[in-house]
Amino acid sequence: MSKIVSLVNEWDAFEQKNPGAEIADFCRYYLINEKQQDEAIMVKGAKPPNDHSLLMKTIGFITYAFDVYYKAAMSQTRLPFPEAFYFLNTLRFVGEVKKTDLITHTMVEYTTGIDSIAKLVKAGLISERQHDTDKRAKLLKLTADGEELLFSCYPYIGKATEMIFGGLDKDTVKLCISILSRVEVKHTALSMAVRHMGFEEMYAKVMAEQ
Repeated sequence: MSKIVSLVNEWDAFEQKNPGAEIADFCRYYLINEKQQDEAIMVKGAKPPNDHSLLMKTIGFITYAFDVYYKAAMSQTRLPFPEAFYFLNTLRFVGEVKKTDLITHTMVEYTTGIDSIAKLVKAGLISERQHDTDKRAKLLKLTADGEELLFSCYPYIGKATEMIFGGLDKDTVKLCISILSRVEVKHTALSMAVRHMGFEEMYAKVMAEQ
């Protein structure tokens, strides 16, 4: 098989697995794949039984490491607790929302969300008022103090992120974003929709969307 035919076949396989991907995405993938064929990718602990499990284990270790760096970074701020950043940052971009909507956006358990919101209201970082039409609901909004504190946190969150990905070149980062962003968008919505189901029902629902 000629090199041109082989390259075209690889592009076709990549495009089928990654609908909407651009040629630039394929080029980054191809170059990285060629490089990694000569490298042993080591993952702490026993090697998972398949590539899906290996990818999930890799993401899990990265997430754990980032959580360590993130909490250390947030300890340098005036946040009442580390996860407060996510609540404040969400409110900055979504505006005034119901408590339940804020909890959904931050992807935390309901009781955890309610407790966190109460702490942020008490600290004067979030304001709340009665909903105009729904008397059972309250609307939350970022206060001026909350916004000021949030902006002071951005340099620290940036440093924590740099600690994880600072050693990767821009093309590798862009390729990771291109591939994983579709997984993120899909499962952010799906996980919220199925989180109260039993596992087998959850599995059937999620797999039906594959």
